[in-house]
Amino acid sequence: MIIKNMTVYILELCYMIRRCTDVCREANRTIILLSGVKIDICREEERNCMIATSLTLTNSNLQFRACGLFAINNSLLYSICGAVSSYLFVTLQLDLQSSRKIQKIDI
Repeated sequence: MIIKNMTVYILELCYMIRRCTDVCREANRTIILLSGVKIDICREEERNCMIATSLTLTNSNLQFRACGLFAINNSLLYSICGAVSSYLFVTLQLDLQSSRKIQKIDI
């Protein structure tokens, strides 16, 4: 039951990170698409709006953040995997050391 729940949570986390990364990539690519739009020179208001929007998008970079602490992107997934594997290795080393001490006491 625990493994099933962990698998579901991990898959949900991977799905959420994938969707957030895709949305950020598309939003940050909007400036490229916007710069390719042809506007008639006579329409000054539309041209000024397009220039202002493109400048605003150039200076902003969309990121989803969790309570302002960390960005939700692929690096979060790698950080979680690194932390879990480090914790696992430390736990295995401590378990091996404790089993060796028990063996020495038994001898």
